[in-house]
Amino acid sequence: MTETAIRTGFLGITEKAREMIQILESLKAFTITAISDKDIETAAKIAKRFDSCNAYDDYRQMVMQNELDLLIISEPIYDSIEHIRNAF
Repeated sequence: MTETAIRTGFLGITEKAREMIQILESLKAFTITAISDKDIETAAKIAKRFDSCNAYDDYRQMVMQNELDLLIISEPIYDSIEHIRNAF
């Protein structure tokens, strides 16, 4: 049986998100494929740590352009509710 890594994206980079990224980075079951933040430099800096991971400053585009199995939202709900709806 082949196991496929869980394609994971992060919407918003907070301190808690950074901690979660470090944890998931050490687990083979997860592949971080998309990172988004309002500050593209922050997103790009983290994304380049991973193979085939893209950085975004547009949350909507991140959700629409990636087939994610898991979307971790660390942005305040009032900043991201429309993007959460798009993800569903």
